[in-house]
Amino acid sequence: MTAELIKKYSKKVKDVQNSLDTISKEQLEKLMALYALMIPLLKENKPIEKVISSSEGFGDIEIIPDIGKKDPGFYTLVKDICSKGDYVPDFPEIPKYGFKDSFVDFALNDAPDSILLRFLRARKWNVHDAFNMLKKAIIWRGQNRLNELAWYGELHLNHRLLSSGLGYISGTERLDNPVLYLRVKNYISDHQTIKETLKYTVFVMETARTFLKPEVEKVGIIIDTRDMGLKNFDMEYFKLFLKFLSDYYPESLELVLIYSSSWVFKSIWALIKNLLDPVVASKIYFSKDNADLLHFVDSDQLLADYGGKSTYKYHYVPPTLEENKLMFEPEKVESSRVALVQETDHFIEVSSKWVLPNQHNDKDICAERQESVQKMRELGIEYDSRHRARNFYHRTNAY
Repeated sequence: MTAELIKKYSKKVKDVQNSLDTISKEQLEKLMALYALMIPLLKENKPIEKVISSSEGFGDIEIIPDIGKKDPGFYTLVKDICSKGDYVPDFPEIPKYGFKDSFVDFALNDAPDSILLRFLRARKWNVHDAFNMLKKAIIWRGQNRLNELAWYGELHLNHRLLSSGLGYISGTERLDNPVLYLRVKNYISDHQTIKETLKYTVFVMETARTFLKPEVEKVGIIIDTRDMGLKNFDMEYFKLFLKFLSDYYPESLELVLIYSSSWVFKSIWALIKNLLDPVVASKIYFSKDNADLLHFVDSDQLLADYGGKSTYKYHYVPPTLEENKLMFEPEKVESSRVALVQETDHFIEVSSKWVLPNQHNDKDICAERQESVQKMRELGIEYDSRHRARNFYHRTNAY
């Protein structure tokens, strides 16, 4: 598999199956069958109850009991280090937030066909398996209120996790996917609760999704294990992370480079390798040195710390008072949501016709459906600007 990965990147071979013009006739039929199962649930829009537990519920601030921790960083959120003022307004609760509402938020910075095709690929084109997986993912997103997580953004995250440089996006790999760097030594398992770490992880995943575009739907990851110790690993967190990755963000990884594996990591790897999904495992490459990384990331995109020419260095820039001013216009906030939901309803209706026998070749229906997808994308940009707090990448002009 190692040789195949190097060959794939040397030839810049990108396997794209994320739109109607990139799939076979048989795959198109399976996509239509999946829509036929999804559409009734979207139309019903059954309310999704919020969940809160020690590892779930990412919209709210976690109330951490004072258990005698002397380290104030254990409790400190980004909002606690900001100057006084209103950085975002209170979250506008949506009455009876439901299945369709969760799907609307899921489809931001993405496309409905791409989402469904991703789940079909993850389940080897088995329609019913893909349907069950996608349904659970949409419900999970609603239960954990990822729309509320996006609304408050970094303000409700653990400040130490963000400022540590544990995970950040910089540059692209040779297939033009954004690269996420993970510096394992910067994570200390007992410096925050597992829920804070999971919340941060989901936020990073959701932020990575904002870099997506029609021709880019995956990320590459460089996991730096230099100077890693046992304090930098938590098995419970790792198992939940793998579940999130495989169940809720399928087909999102292009490549995982394990850089400079320490003896501690090698010991841990023996324990965790059998937990990995075979598809994820097939994308992992153990890099021996800096030169090895250049098989996958061009030198102008690779950070200097790893032998590249990019001089970028991560330094967390906290929120500013004026950056979310669009979120303080309640009428426009609501109208942007209504417009996007209405267009999503239109997309659902035209897709209801499109999945009928012999209708996917109807030029008028296909044109109307494609126009609706484009309109959803345009309205989604406006919606996103009023429903997602600006983040580090907005402040540093990385988009």
